[in-house]
Amino acid sequence: MVHWKRERRLPAVHSAEAAARDGAPPRLLGGTLRVRRGSGDGYQPGLSSRPGRRRVRGAAGAAPARDRVRGRGRGARCCRDAQRPRVGRAADDRGGRSASCSRSVGSVGVRQSVRGTRRLRCDGDEREDQHRVSPGRGIACGGCRHRHDDGDRRPGTERVTHRDPDNSGGVELQQTLAAFAEHRIGAVAMEVSSHGLALHRIDGTSFRVGVFTNLARDHLDFHPDMDAYFAAKARLFEPGRCAAAAVGVDDEFGRRLAATVTVPRVTFSSRTTAADFHASAVHADEGGTSFTLHGAGARKPVRLRLLGVHQVDNALAAIAAIAVRGVDLDSAVAGIESPDTVPGRLEAVDAGQPFLAFVDYMHNPAGQRRLFPYLRSLTRGRVIAVVGATGERDPGKRVPLGATAARFADTVIVTDESPCSDDAQRLREDVARGARSGGDAEVLVVPDRAEAIVAAVTLAAPGDVVVVAGRGHDRVQAYGPRRRVFDDRIALHEALLRLVAR
Repeated sequence: MVHWKRERRLPAVHSAEAAARDGAPPRLLGGTLRVRRGSGDGYQPGLSSRPGRRRVRGAAGAAPARDRVRGRGRGARCCRDAQRPRVGRAADDRGGRSASCSRSVGSVGVRQSVRGTRRLRCDGDEREDQHRVSPGRGIACGGCRHRHDDGDRRPGTERVTHRDPDNSGGVELQQTLAAFAEHRIGAVAMEVSSHGLALHRIDGTSFRVGVFTNLARDHLDFHPDMDAYFAAKARLFEPGRCAAAAVGVDDEFGRRLAATVTVPRVTFSSRTTAADFHASAVHADEGGTSFTLHGAGARKPVRLRLLGVHQVDNALAAIAAIAVRGVDLDSAVAGIESPDTVPGRLEAVDAGQPFLAFVDYMHNPAGQRRLFPYLRSLTRGRVIAVVGATGERDPGKRVPLGATAARFADTVIVTDESPCSDDAQRLREDVARGARSGGDAEVLVVPDRAEAIVAAVTLAAPGDVVVVAGRGHDRVQAYGPRRRVFDDRIALHEALLRLVAR
């Protein structure tokens, strides 16, 4: 359900014609997808027509200002052909086109890459134009649910994540962007999912820059194949959605996009010198990542405080996104060098133990292939990995998840992530089967995630590396309808504290 707040109260339940008779059509000031929030306001039914009609009629006593209606009669009526593409545009109209006015950057690609890039780009934007964007006035949004996360921000900086929970439009996104505009937020960097593009959640929003990082197998529970997955991502780069593009060309999908995109674009790569922005002399250790940046006729050393060779790709994406807008390269580099961590992305956990321990979001084989070699480079000892598979996702990646982990790690502990409505035992069996076929790694199955983390810590010797993979910063674990708070970082830290206290 889409629900609009009205500017002035209209008597009873009005159709568009009744509103016109009462004077000028009401100005749309707000909205929600939930009818329970609609006292005194108006609604647009969602795509599920019968439940939508029931909800609208049940809300008739709330005296809404405006309904999108069809048929005859004085009661609240439902427009059965309400479509997702109309919702975001209508909400954007009501927001004074604030979404189009924001200095916004949208990212698509493999999620662990996008989120790291988004954090780098938000900090780069803060340095970009001090007289228009003061420090702390950049916003990063994306991910799951609309919330303010105080734990991962500097004073004065908001970190916001957003998902349209009803899967039916961009109303909440437009509300969020309108609120940013009202608070004089100068820049927005947002993760744009393939789901959001396919379901028209982004309609009505235009970006100054669209960024394509890379594409690997994921979300094939939603998209029928990789071509459809790519086609959904490519929608971000259609004229009218973004004014310019920064495209990573290290995979075939990026090269396809770079060859077909019609908006002004730049390319970036950590593997080829043919891109507009590329890197050389890459080095990563436990203290950070360094490389030499080539681009815009310049050659500059860059030192990131973030861990992992993959951060070079994220940094190049952020620099390209800022530079395509004509920003000074020195300012862009200074901005990306400032963040010291991205929550849940190769986040180190230290309780004084004699080995390295990390939490990371890598949840598909491509992410594992990017991060495990770096973890291996940090030790002459063993790599101990805690892995699993999330339910209600592409079942075809479960066995490869286990196989790839076993290829790089010495010990693989298979456990639950968030089974959701899937059979947790079946998920573990699939991952464990892949692990046993993927290499010579020792494979253990420990269903309880907290116990699996304790087992990994207990097995570790001085100089080893422990990584708890798959959930990153996620704080909720789902078993069917049950939800429990579970943070890998907290669980790992507690296990390490108990080990050190022995």
